[in-house]
Amino acid sequence: MAFMRLENVLPPLLLCAVITACLKPSSSQRTTTTKFAKLPDTINVLKDETIEFICEQNANTPFDIKFKGNILIVENKQLKDEFLDIFAFRMLNSTTGKLTLKHATEEYTGIYKCGEGVNEKYASIGVVYTLISSKPICKSSIEIGPYFFEDQIDLIEMNCTSEEGIPQVTMSNHIIQRNETTNVTSTSTRTVSSHPHPSKTLSFSSYFNSSCNNSVFVCNVSQQLPAPYQSYQGSCSFGPILLHPLFSVTANPSNINFSDVRNAVLRCTSNVSEVNLTWTNIPSHWIYDINEGDTYIELIFTDTGSDVYSVDIQCVGYYGDRVITTTAHISYSPLSFQVTNLAIYLTLVIIIVVVCVAVVFLLRCVYVTNSQQNKDTNQMYYASVDVLPGILSTENYVNINSSSFTYDSGGYLSPCEPLQNDEQYDIVK
Repeated sequence: MAFMRLENVLPPLLLCAVITACLKPSSSQRTTTTKFAKLPDTINVLKDETIEFICEQNANTPFDIKFKGNILIVENKQLKDEFLDIFAFRMLNSTTGKLTLKHATEEYTGIYKCGEGVNEKYASIGVVYTLISSKPICKSSIEIGPYFFEDQIDLIEMNCTSEEGIPQVTMSNHIIQRNETTNVTSTSTRTVSSHPHPSKTLSFSSYFNSSCNNSVFVCNVSQQLPAPYQSYQGSCSFGPILLHPLFSVTANPSNINFSDVRNAVLRCTSNVSEVNLTWTNIPSHWIYDINEGDTYIELIFTDTGSDVYSVDIQCVGYYGDRVITTTAHISYSPLSFQVTNLAIYLTLVIIIVVVCVAVVFLLRCVYVTNSQQNKDTNQMYYASVDVLPGILSTENYVNINSSSFTYDSGGYLSPCEPLQNDEQYDIVK
């Protein structure tokens, strides 16, 4: 997995808080006095400390002081000019003199001799302790965070830099997480910089993962000094390093095709409960409600209006300084419109067919009714002709088979004698 750095990142190496304890004593306030002797005691002093050498000689012995065998510092009770900035000398009495080293440094460690021959006496500076004059500094190749993990992870390097001293400083790195301390393996590098003192850097590199969340990188620096000097203890730290799992935001469903339906529910979820979710780009004319939970937010819209349009509804997740957006597409599919139009056309055709069938059916009913009425009328008519001879007077009825009728040249039946003006006959079969 890899770290996803936030925007507006700080410079690659970020200085974090530094905590230091047990500061060194001030060497500028210390003065150590030693005496020349046949068997001298070697003294160890602090850097820049003032050292006083007391030498007693016979009155007739030449009062000379030499350094490292043959470097003449004092000749015949007089300090050499080339050492005026480094040493001071004065006679305390006629036989006792005091040589003062104004600021002790490693350059002036070694054996000092006062007198000659049987009157030779010695003094010795063994070690000039170089104390740490500044606090250690913790740096990292990353900033504190928060960070989000992806599929790969970057190598993180932690550096702790301290001045080197005499005796040498001791450095150690460890990680503190949930009140548990874990020592880590580090590599040490001695460097020389423009600083008056050499420096020492302790580096620690590791692949971090989510289990390292809220961890603090700590570097301890110590310098052990013999009595009566006070030892040094200091530390610096970097952190806490905030490592979060990569969060995601999902909208479900991600695509909706509307036809006649104008209501639905969109649900936006995240895999991290601390993510702040919100819906945006919702059309102003929609009627909807919002339902929120720990890891989700629902958009419940009950009416989107009657217009035909498409819109992308966005769900936005905020986590730390990171923002993730997902989209739900609301649209009206052309296929849906074709299906709808086809259904309308089929409905109209069915209605037209039904109307036509109904009209034909009605016309047929009317025709059958009229035919039945005509048939009933004819039957009644024929029935009345059969009944009339028995009911009505027969004087107006003539048998066409009698000699009173004959067929003319046109084939029509006609009476043999002309009818009277008010005379008529009904033909009876």
